[in-house]
Amino acid sequence: MKVNRKIDKACEGLVALGGDFVYSPGVLSLMTALYLSVDNISAASVTLSKAVNRLMNDKSNEEVLTTLLEECATLYSRLGDQETALQYLESLKNIKPNDKSILARLMNAYMLIDEQKALK
Repeated sequence: MKVNRKIDKACEGLVALGGDFVYSPGVLSLMTALYLSVDNISAASVTLSKAVNRLMNDKSNEEVLTTLLEECATLYSRLGDQETALQYLESLKNIKPNDKSILARLMNAYMLIDEQKALK
């Protein structure tokens, strides 16, 4: 339990620094990895979701947003939550409508939850 508290405090310290620093890819990656290392999936997903929401509203850094959306889709897919992964993949498709790897990932996710839609 001590390790979990230390990790929570470390992440709280990073968040307390505030500003764009917290939403930089390196810091988000670190925080997500720390949370996942102690199986705090909820905190990892909240951290990534907040960052995605902020960047969706900001739209100033599409490259970072794209990376975060991919990370979120991968995380939820690994956790077996295909519907949430699908939401992130749909957002990715809106940014990069002709990206074949995103379309393939979308098709795979749909095959797991709605085979008829995948075939369309």
